[in-house]
Amino acid sequence: MKSTRPAHQPWLIRVLVAVLSATLLVPNTVSAMSGPAAPLAPAPAPLAPARAPSAQVGNSTSGRYVVLLDDAPLAAYAGGIADLAATDPQVTGARKLDASSTASRAYLGWLSDRQSAAKSAINAALGRNVETVFTYRIVLNGFALDMSHSEATAVAGLPGVQGVIADYTLHPVTDAGPEWIGAPSIWDGTGTGGPDPSKGEGVVVGIIDTGINHDHPSFAAVGGY
Repeated sequence: MKSTRPAHQPWLIRVLVAVLSATLLVPNTVSAMSGPAAPLAPAPAPLAPARAPSAQVGNSTSGRYVVLLDDAPLAAYAGGIADLAATDPQVTGARKLDASSTASRAYLGWLSDRQSAAKSAINAALGRNVETVFTYRIVLNGFALDMSHSEATAVAGLPGVQGVIADYTLHPVTDAGPEWIGAPSIWDGTGTGGPDPSKGEGVVVGIIDTGINHDHPSFAAVGGY
């Protein structure tokens, strides 16, 4: 994904850390949680004035764009809005985020109203009803929309929009990977501290997040390994 490099904001830093450390991205799930209804949230504040996009919006190969909004997501809301208590664990002192708490449900309701206002503004600006593919409120505040590049560029300048990120596909290139991580010295035994090469036998390998095609020739057995 290409970032539009939106203006630096402290809550966005905390959001990125949370994504990397906890993989907490949970679209469209909180509304289905059981429990008592959340108290009525205060009326949403007016959206900010329109502004020019902070950077060019990248081209999406899928036609999908993630629209990030200015308001803090649930995991990074530090308070400051009347009648809405902070939900950021770094502020509340909680061990972890509780998305089903009374405070969380109240803030999520407020965010939902803000997002509805933003979507209405987007529809009005583009002259059509744009399909919302995913909605994010926990770690990110925004939604994924199917749009053309010109529409995404227009959305990037709308009130309350922090940035628009294009979705596109990247293909991992593994040819040089073994050399980068020093694998040849493991395979030939010079880097293992022992007399015989191991070719990595007995090593536990962890695969992080990118997904894997186990039928790819890169994973074919070579010489028994």
